[in-house]
Amino acid sequence: MRAAALTGCIALLLAACVSQTGPEQTGGTPHYVVGRPYEAGGAWRYPRESFDLVETGLATTDARTGGVTADGEAVDPLAMAAAHPTLQLPAIVRVTNLENGWQVLARVNDRGPADPGRVIALSPRAMALLRAADPRAVRVRVEVMQPESLQLAADLGGAEAPHLALAVVPVGDVATQPLPPPPGAVQAKQVRVAAAAPAPQERLSPPGALPLRLPETVTRVAPRPGTLYVEIASFGHAGDAVMLQQRLAPFGARVDLDNTAPPESAYRVRIGPFAGAAEADATLARVIAARLGDPHVVAE
Repeated sequence: MRAAALTGCIALLLAACVSQTGPEQTGGTPHYVVGRPYEAGGAWRYPRESFDLVETGLATTDARTGGVTADGEAVDPLAMAAAHPTLQLPAIVRVTNLENGWQVLARVNDRGPADPGRVIALSPRAMALLRAADPRAVRVRVEVMQPESLQLAADLGGAEAPHLALAVVPVGDVATQPLPPPPGAVQAKQVRVAAAAPAPQERLSPPGALPLRLPETVTRVAPRPGTLYVEIASFGHAGDAVMLQQRLAPFGARVDLDNTAPPESAYRVRIGPFAGAAEADATLARVIAARLGDPHVVAE
């Protein structure tokens, strides 16, 4: 009888040990995530699918050494991983250090960074390969690798949430007739030029075989550090831009006309330029507190 009882106790102990090493401890199974709107650092974020995203801004380092990502992977400081505030998870992006031209590929598998002045947070290993002078605020360009990201979405079950049509800045009733550039509009001296999309056959791996842990892929292009601005919103009509610019006049906002941008976003309301990240961060915090537009830092 004692032997049977002892055997039962040992079995219970073993079962308890096994139950402690479930998905929560190992990182679980990666799954596709879009998610709901959320607030971070005083700014609202609206997650959405975007397989052709190209943006600039400031990157920082993800200092976490453990835990589980938003899409169910284990946090790994040595992996080529990243956190983004709105992209579908997971996604593959090319991140370029605009200050020195170094580029890496990273797997976006988490939400973040918490700082609204940063467009992406990179793992310590990915940031090290970018050779950033300041790993807390490096000027970067982020470009979604479309074929790879679409493959990930297909492999993991596709869209997780319906698309939301969100009007971040109410502009009231505005006439829809085209308007000339507003008085004082400034023609952008530096315009965004998107790099040519990779040929369809240029994949990291065959379809259906994208690795959970990306290989360290490092390339280099010519540096283009650009200038820092706080961009509040972009519009297709000058009148809409002027309405917002007037509300932000105390901050020194202006309207820039970008002839290379899509027609629906040719008029950009922005503040700057700024000499460095600290100055841009301070202005961004003031605009967020005013709750006008969708302010973010760009490097162009």
